[in-house]
Amino acid sequence: MARVYNGTGRYLARSKDVELDPVLDEIAARIESHAIGLAAANIETGDYVSSIEVRKDRLSPSGRDRLVVSTDPAALAIEFGHLSGRRGDANRRPVPGQHIIQRAADTA
Repeated sequence: MARVYNGTGRYLARSKDVELDPVLDEIAARIESHAIGLAAANIETGDYVSSIEVRKDRLSPSGRDRLVVSTDPAALAIEFGHLSGRRGDANRRPVPGQHIIQRAADTA
């Protein structure tokens, strides 16, 4: 039986000896392509679909993390939901979020 010690993941993430960049790039690309497919099936305009991209996280301690993001101005409303109508309107209804990037990451 294999034994994995506490902190092994943290050690590998910070280690300069282990070449993780190609692996992280491949996983991020897989999540990105899956998110684009989900977005194309659920979103009516191409703006959100074309705004999905992979970025290196400059703020991570190791500098190796990848982020799959959408740069569309409506990304938060699409991903997490919003209220329809104008503020103060009695007919405002919640519009559920699509959770596209989250679903892509969960299934990748």
